[in-house]
Amino acid sequence: MNSNRPIMLSRIAFLILIAISSCNSSNILAVIPVASKSHHYMFQPIIKELGFRGHNITFISPYQIETNTTNINQIIVHTSAEKMIHSLDFNVLLEMGSSPIFFPPEMSFWFYGQRICKEYLNNSEIQRLIHSKDTKFDLILLETSFGQESLMGFSYKFNAPVISLNSFVNYIFLDEFVGNPLDLSYVPHLELPFSNVMNLFERLKNFIRSTVILIYGYYVYLPEQEALMKKYFNYTDSENIPPLVDMLKNNISLSIVNSHLSIDYARPLVPNVICAAGIHITKNSKPLTKDIQDFMDNSKNGVIYFSFGTIIPSHRMPAEFKNNFIKAFGKLKQNVLWKANVDSMADIPDNVKVAKWLSQQSVLAHPNCIAFITHGGLLSQQEAIYYGIPLLTVPIFADQHQNAARAAVKGFAINLNRKNLTESSLLWAINEIVYNNKYREAVKKYSKIFKDNQVDPLQNAVYWIEYILRYNGAPHLRSHKLNLPVYQYMLIDVILILIIVILLFVIILYFILKLLILRTFKIVLHNKYYKNKNI
Repeated sequence: MNSNRPIMLSRIAFLILIAISSCNSSNILAVIPVASKSHHYMFQPIIKELGFRGHNITFISPYQIETNTTNINQIIVHTSAEKMIHSLDFNVLLEMGSSPIFFPPEMSFWFYGQRICKEYLNNSEIQRLIHSKDTKFDLILLETSFGQESLMGFSYKFNAPVISLNSFVNYIFLDEFVGNPLDLSYVPHLELPFSNVMNLFERLKNFIRSTVILIYGYYVYLPEQEALMKKYFNYTDSENIPPLVDMLKNNISLSIVNSHLSIDYARPLVPNVICAAGIHITKNSKPLTKDIQDFMDNSKNGVIYFSFGTIIPSHRMPAEFKNNFIKAFGKLKQNVLWKANVDSMADIPDNVKVAKWLSQQSVLAHPNCIAFITHGGLLSQQEAIYYGIPLLTVPIFADQHQNAARAAVKGFAINLNRKNLTESSLLWAINEIVYNNKYREAVKKYSKIFKDNQVDPLQNAVYWIEYILRYNGAPHLRSHKLNLPVYQYMLIDVILILIIVILLFVIILYFILKLLILRTFKIVLHNKYYKNKNI
């Protein structure tokens, strides 16, 4: 009997914990429709952890979560956009990455997000949820800044606050709807390859790009999203749904961004913006397959890892690009592990191994991995920093230019312009990264900073999500800037009053001086007249 007592006590304690967690559990709706795995690498750990803590979650997504918890109800919704994003032509991505200053690439992503939202909101299961009368949610999780603003209709439908999940660093539209200062003098736009130290031309370009985004967003894009919202959220009482801009400013209680001081620039953030980079990084990554493990183990001169992520098809690069990589790789002492969505490629040198799928974190964690050639994706950059691997970045489109610029400024990366991607430039950059120890020393420094957190990033994100639940949306975290019209926030009324006061003072002073001068002049003339008369 005594030997069974500890087991009995542990079971009782476990049941008590379950009972306590169920008392504090909430109903959460998470709608993450983007068909890009990189986004879900950050979001899924949050959903799983919330489920583990006893919350009841309805999760709508194109990807299945692997979990043993029974309180996560998954609704898998596929869209035509999935095929589109996974069949993107490399040249199309190159064009997106070189758009003119007055035609920002965001417009392409907004179109893509709008297409997804239309198919999601038209889905029968989601329509059933929209028209439900007894379903209640305490919180809504959305990726509000990636072409999905129309999904804010869920917030009004269920009278619940929204937490915005963002797979990238702070972005101008995110700043706009949480109240972050728009510091365009030293905060570069998400898709511009500038550092926080910009010259006059760069600041001008940064201002133009940001202004175009805001004008197009407010007057073209958001009205289109609002029309979508009103069309598909057509349940009883939906006629009272507020304007979308008002909902974005009033209903987003918290924004969780994929940022950290080791990868981003220092800048002011309002209290309801939480940085939680590294959520997707795990110490229990999937092991390497035997052939990859043997390849890594037997690479005595080290392994250079080459991957352009989950979207960019590196195996479908223009022939000139691909041949430059192949020729450069063939002249290296090191082995190269190339992740490409094909089983094999022609004309590959003996020191290059092509793999269709890899556990990237396991590759970067291997002691023989000495460099990472990447497109500059944010998650890949974070993993490289975490494992202390210097980068050679070849940014293609979207935020990759900015990610690459930040890495180069911090000293742990070389950034190659794709327009100057030659065999010789690749050889120089690879040898510089491999043999110049300053890049490895820099990445080790930022690896320490990245890991030096008061709280684990995932636990920090979940803490703040539950904080919002505990305090009914936590309105005390919101910046009052969101309630101010532009003229008040910019102090235009105060400046006008000061200008008027100064002008009045100058005018009054002018008349006083004028009177004094005239009076003095009259006295002088008067004295002169009498003096002459006496003579």
